[in-house]
Amino acid sequence: MKYLAFIFLALCPGADALMAQQATVSGTVTSLEKAFMLFRYRDQLDTLWVNEQGAFSTTLRLDRGEECRILNGKQLFKLYVLPGDQLSVSFDAANPKDAGIYAGKSAAACNYYQAAARADAGLNKHVHIKVLGPRSPAQVMKTLDSVRVVREQTLAGYVSANQLDEQFLAYMKEVVGYQCLLEGAVYRKNSDTYRNEAFAGERAALDGYLRSMPLDNPRVLYSETYQGYVRTMLAGDVLGTMQVESADDLPAFYLTQMKLATEQLKNQEVRNYMLKETMVEAMKESGTRDITACMAWLDKYNNNEPMKERVRKIWRQYAAIQPGMPCPPIEQYNASGEVYGIDHFKGKVVYIDVWATWCGPCKKEIPHLKTLEEKYHGKNIEFVSVSTDQDIEKWKTFIATENMTGTQLHQSDDAERTISRHFVVNAIPRFILIDEAGKIVSADAPRPSSGDVLYGLIDTVLND
Repeated sequence: MKYLAFIFLALCPGADALMAQQATVSGTVTSLEKAFMLFRYRDQLDTLWVNEQGAFSTTLRLDRGEECRILNGKQLFKLYVLPGDQLSVSFDAANPKDAGIYAGKSAAACNYYQAAARADAGLNKHVHIKVLGPRSPAQVMKTLDSVRVVREQTLAGYVSANQLDEQFLAYMKEVVGYQCLLEGAVYRKNSDTYRNEAFAGERAALDGYLRSMPLDNPRVLYSETYQGYVRTMLAGDVLGTMQVESADDLPAFYLTQMKLATEQLKNQEVRNYMLKETMVEAMKESGTRDITACMAWLDKYNNNEPMKERVRKIWRQYAAIQPGMPCPPIEQYNASGEVYGIDHFKGKVVYIDVWATWCGPCKKEIPHLKTLEEKYHGKNIEFVSVSTDQDIEKWKTFIATENMTGTQLHQSDDAERTISRHFVVNAIPRFILIDEAGKIVSADAPRPSSGDVLYGLIDTVLND
């Protein structure tokens, strides 16, 4: 009967899930300014809530050791969690260099990442793109081979000293391999020397070298090193056939990446993940440019419905700020605390500057913004600056000291009504143009310093 049960588990779909064990990741964090962190597990990026005492906890279902990550601002903690473990993690959020303290049977595996980083500190100068970039493909391969040997020796020594099992060694050995191939893929993507026709033969050899490990490898799918390797290889393939000369080329660039991923990645789990990651990056980098074709491709070739729905949730935000859509219900307030909704400017063209006092590029646009306001003085247009500063008093002092013109506002304290959320503001300065009917002309309008480019756009909207 035991033999029959073993056959059933081995052949039955979902057998891995039946054999999976619960693992717990919990711990404490000090000096955390907010009530949550982010937790990356497989294809999910979940909210990790922290109570008033700084305690947090989450559970996973694992049938093998897996990489996970805790993200808190600029802090990143890589974890390797073993099935059935109760892993404890503690750290200080105020110290960006805090590597964390781990307890549990996964602790030694988690600490490996720091040991590897220390060893890599002396290697990075040899594999940085600024160093590899001018070298020939043959020289790059030689360097990567040497670095790989050192990394594998570091790994083997750590595994032996900490009595880690063969599964961990095999997994990390693959990751080390992909780390070196990733560095080579970055060279292939960015180096002018690589593209020099004098190195055509060496270039072909490097291309083969970079595919010496499977592009399609579900065993290490949730390693960010492997993910970076695949994405960089696909991007490099695209750049070998098309040029990206401006942001307007990005929709085609990402769609071509997605087509290549569908063609080259035969494992459906890997394909799903890479298509999702490419779509997320496309949304972030393409801004308000039309990437409907990318979303359609994801819908067609990714068969993971929960994953697609998470992407659609983000996509709906981008779809809502396409030209012609009504301005979403953003809310701001002035230095006196009076609330300004978008209806406050009803009947006027509105040019919005999303900025902050700490942002150098934002401040460089201020003189050009003042010139713009003077040019259109008396016209049916309102110039609105919306600050994203956390230090409200610093903002008030700055706008008074600098004699800021136009309408000076600060975005809402209600996260659901902020301009940052509704307009998916990932970087500042960001400029937005709304027409007299309250509809979006451009959610990523030209900067004041663009001069005639912006003047022409505004002139097409103004009716007076």
